[in-house]
Amino acid sequence: MKNQYVGDINDFRKYGLIRTLLGNDQFTAGVFWLLTPDDNHQDGLRLQYLKNKNHEETLDSVLFSKLHDVVHTRRERSVALIEDVGILPRTRFVSDLIPESAAGRSNIFRAGMAKLENCDLIFFDPDNGLEVKSKQLGSKGSNKYLYLNEVESTFDRGHSLLIYQHFPREKRPQYIAKRILQLRQKTSNAVIFSIATGHVCFFLVAQPRHLSDFVIQIQTLRSRWSSTFSVNVHYQ
Repeated sequence: MKNQYVGDINDFRKYGLIRTLLGNDQFTAGVFWLLTPDDNHQDGLRLQYLKNKNHEETLDSVLFSKLHDVVHTRRERSVALIEDVGILPRTRFVSDLIPESAAGRSNIFRAGMAKLENCDLIFFDPDNGLEVKSKQLGSKGSNKYLYLNEVESTFDRGHSLLIYQHFPREKRPQYIAKRILQLRQKTSNAVIFSIATGHVCFFLVAQPRHLSDFVIQIQTLRSRWSSTFSVNVHYQ
């Protein structure tokens, strides 16, 4: 995650998904931003949806209003402001910048997980998604990825996981299947939901005790957000 992404259309969809999964009172959440410094790229400029009342506002009017205020009134695009305006209820946050060094990352991860202890659902928001072979932990650019050993240790602590994944230039059904297999190997063959948009997929890895509630929330997502998300469930 970068501060420059705050408020764009993918950000809106991300928060809409989390808000739906949290339900009314069922779950508490932790957001591990995996924050990296802004760069000079043009990512995060898809803000047109905020300028007029449109389809997105009908999906979640409270979320739409809050993001409109962040981008167009306060004019401060930062995860700190997202935390402050209450977009995500019953949620704690880890906002440290993620270093490229393996030791520094390990320290932040350890402290962050202590802060998020007892959260039902933890959302990881890496710039790119799950690890790739070309970016070993501790190498340049590795801070843009979530590593499978981190997935495993988080699941072993009893949390369900939601993971951001940008689609690479691969055939998407095969890519999703490959990632599902990797995630199952690290999470005791958990039930996993793939929740896809045009350029992004979210993987929801469910603890058994959370599964029945997630099934209900996924039904809500399919009903209200059917034009935005394509949802599939992957069993053992």
